[in-house]
Amino acid sequence: MNDSVARPMSLLLLLVLTVVTCCSSCSPAQETAVAPPENKKIRVLIVDGQNNHPVWPRTTEIMKSMLTETGLFRVSVARTEPKGEDPDFAPVFSDYDVVISNYNGSDWPEATRESFEQFVSAGGGFVVVHAADNAFASWPAYNRMIGLGGWGNRNEAAGPWYYYDHGGNPVRDPGPGNGGSHGQQHEFVVETRLPEHPVMRGMPAKWLHTQDELYDRLRGPAEEIEILATSFADPAQGGSGRHEPMVMAVQFGSGRVFHTTLGHAEYSMECAGFATLLQRGTEWAATGEVTQPLPETLPSENATVKWSPRPELKKIELGTTVNPFEFGNIILAGQPGRDDLALLKERGIKKIVSLRRESEDRWDQSEWATSAGFEFQRFPVGGAKDMTDEWFASVRQQLSAADDENRLLLHCGAAVRVGAAWAAWRVLDSQIPLEQAMEEATQMGLKQTAMVQRTREYIQSRQTAK
Repeated sequence: MNDSVARPMSLLLLLVLTVVTCCSSCSPAQETAVAPPENKKIRVLIVDGQNNHPVWPRTTEIMKSMLTETGLFRVSVARTEPKGEDPDFAPVFSDYDVVISNYNGSDWPEATRESFEQFVSAGGGFVVVHAADNAFASWPAYNRMIGLGGWGNRNEAAGPWYYYDHGGNPVRDPGPGNGGSHGQQHEFVVETRLPEHPVMRGMPAKWLHTQDELYDRLRGPAEEIEILATSFADPAQGGSGRHEPMVMAVQFGSGRVFHTTLGHAEYSMECAGFATLLQRGTEWAATGEVTQPLPETLPSENATVKWSPRPELKKIELGTTVNPFEFGNIILAGQPGRDDLALLKERGIKKIVSLRRESEDRWDQSEWATSAGFEFQRFPVGGAKDMTDEWFASVRQQLSAADDENRLLLHCGAAVRVGAAWAAWRVLDSQIPLEQAMEEATQMGLKQTAMVQRTREYIQSRQTAK
């Protein structure tokens, strides 16, 4: 710098101290927003288009919903022509971390098969669902990938039958006979065989699966295969009388394959056990790990549990209400307009919970709400310093109590404080990954550094306490 325009060092130091002092006195609303890190989702490709099960478009959508709701996956679908060989079917498998097959139909082009072999052997994940293990009987690499398959003229040349005997011992039976059969559809018990495998860790030892086809007499190369769970194919239901593989893990080169024979129809997939296995198995196939917590409710040996799609957070219009979002039985928003009560009633809202301090109200909101027949409660908070553990716990309790009969409006001024409470509830009570919850809160307006930091601190402290 030219000496003629240089400033004395003391003046520069004074300027720096002045800027720091001014910034330290900024209100939270003036602080720079800190967006949460971008969630690095697992890239999933579901392959379908042909299947001897006509319900395949629906089952693809169900699986897509099951994966998307975890917040871990970004799901795409590649679909063949509906009949015959499709010469143009050529997904770029390397663009994905894991491929799920809901396909059972004509052969893929040779170049596509070679590309898929290379993808899996080089470390790509593969998930095989139900009738996908009927496909490609004459494709040797595919048979090694799936471990065991059925139908398609598979016989002793394809490899042994593989099952468990009544003493819990695996049996490889090379005897002659066709591969693949099943009795009538019914509910049946799934028994965990490898409880320490990442996919199965924490799953019930035995749980009742909903109505499905119980595949039996599967046979194949069965190389580098682990049987994670089996079911007894009861002769009274037309089964083999053996404990048949239901859930498998296969190593193919550097790739991991998760294979489940469950999932014949939409009602077969709408089982909490199936959903949990699909979610965990897909993550494991892609990464070799399972980070997802188990759901709070899973089937027992004597009772099934139905899977229902989790509601989605969506922006809505609600009169003059500021920044409203809807999630199932909950509306999250900034300040409602004075004339929006009728709209809230139309949406079934029974209770209004305000996070605003009374000093912020321009009119008596308690009187405004209760005179219209709403239950009203206030959990006031001004900023990060007021967000105590007790405050978070109280608002989480309000959100957890919302149901079909007790629909809730949670609001503040602009949905910023709502976003903080929402993120805590989503992670700690809905078992959603932290970054997904923070991304949702950011949509609502939670951007002030101090509030973001306090919300993260609270969530992480409660996770550690667990």
